[in-house]
Amino acid sequence: MIKVLIIKTSSMGDIAHTFPAIYELKKNIKNIEIDWVVEESFVDVVKLNKHVNNIITVNTRRWRKNWFRNIGNVFKFIKKLRAKKYDYVIDAQGLHKSLIITRLSKVNNKNKFGYDKNSIRGKYISWLYYNQISVSKEQHAIYRIQELFGKVFDYKFIKKESPDYGIESEKFINKKTIMFISNTTWETKKWPINNWIELGKLFSKNNYKIIINSGNDFEYKDACNIKEHLLNITNVEILKNESLDEKIEIIKKCDYVFSVDTGLAHVSALLGKNTIAIYGATSPKLTGIKGKNCTILYAKYNCSPCLKKKCRFENNVNYKICYSNSADLIKNINLAFVNTSIANKSNST
Repeated sequence: MIKVLIIKTSSMGDIAHTFPAIYELKKNIKNIEIDWVVEESFVDVVKLNKHVNNIITVNTRRWRKNWFRNIGNVFKFIKKLRAKKYDYVIDAQGLHKSLIITRLSKVNNKNKFGYDKNSIRGKYISWLYYNQISVSKEQHAIYRIQELFGKVFDYKFIKKESPDYGIESEKFINKKTIMFISNTTWETKKWPINNWIELGKLFSKNNYKIIINSGNDFEYKDACNIKEHLLNITNVEILKNESLDEKIEIIKKCDYVFSVDTGLAHVSALLGKNTIAIYGATSPKLTGIKGKNCTILYAKYNCSPCLKKKCRFENNVNYKICYSNSADLIKNINLAFVNTSIANKSNST
């Protein structure tokens, strides 16, 4: 049995991007056991992957706030990490924290793999890997990880426009239910509230139940604002304090998921849901949702994708966030797609 440790601690989207590579690895190398190191807050996503034998959780986000207070938890993690000797360790993250975990893992140094200096964000750490793998950065993150695994285990990965995540699509859905994921950490990735309201009115008119996601008080306030302007507020539910696992279960039961570029959109894609994601500040070519039921709406400007959390035109008196002019997307692309989908759905029910 070949024992492999995968290090991909975060974020939610990055974790989802790793699923096709693991599925392909499992198909090509039959006699293999796969463990995964992941941030504790994202463990429910990894649990969806039945090809992972053991999950090792880490909590660097909390530890960094007070290393001294969490020193005991750090040593517990190291003990668990080194409890098993691995044949291969692959750092699919390419950051300082993943490098440290790689160095701490119990495996022969000759079998520790990571990206080379031209393939990694933290290029000055690549020389610390015994095996440095060259992978083009000018391709989607899913293909990057697939290529990395393929080169480590000497097989040719299959580049699919709709990758296979190795997850069985849910056979049950909650008819006429849609989820809005309007919340995200980057201001530049957000879609204006008025656009969500217009989209919500379309679904309200067609008797859809609308579930609006939120994660904190500010996002909850925005979700309430959307709800207040819709035609049938009794058919609108707002999420706030639900766990990640609970939100995943809700997504499974939805017909459609509309989202900005954020982690849950990628989870929806890997679950095989009808997912529509809106991009502008970030690049759909490099990190867009992928799947047979996925649609990307791209508000393309001369400056996009800027990959910036804060817009450089913010101080301009005419400044509007990246998607402010995307009302045209609703009219010309979004509504056309949704209306067609609703019509098809109605005819099949």
